[in-house]
Amino acid sequence: MRKILVDVDDTLVIYKSNGIHPYGFIHGDPFEPNKELIDKLKNFDGEIIIWSGGGAGYAQRVAEMVLPDDIVFNCKTKGDLDIDMVEGDVIVDDQKEYFTSLSAIGVKVVSPFEDWG
Repeated sequence: MRKILVDVDDTLVIYKSNGIHPYGFIHGDPFEPNKELIDKLKNFDGEIIIWSGGGAGYAQRVAEMVLPDDIVFNCKTKGDLDIDMVEGDVIVDDQKEYFTSLSAIGVKVVSPFEDWG
């Protein structure tokens, strides 16, 4: 089954101030759900994994707050992402350069506003 892995900070949620916001939700940084990305997830036919360097629990808290109830997802920690990724999977991250090595195995790496088609 095809998978899409979506980062939380500055990807699933977009913060209202400039810069990178590690664990911004915990720090109370004001944010908005990334509605464009969420709309794409509604139509994704495959497994949806929400992840964060802040851990699976952090990802779960944010995802439950911003995703509609009809989107089924699992959560992971950033360090656990690449163990089962295969050709055809997609990873969405505002810092996509962290995952460029996965392109070599056919994983599509995109930023939050790119189309993964």
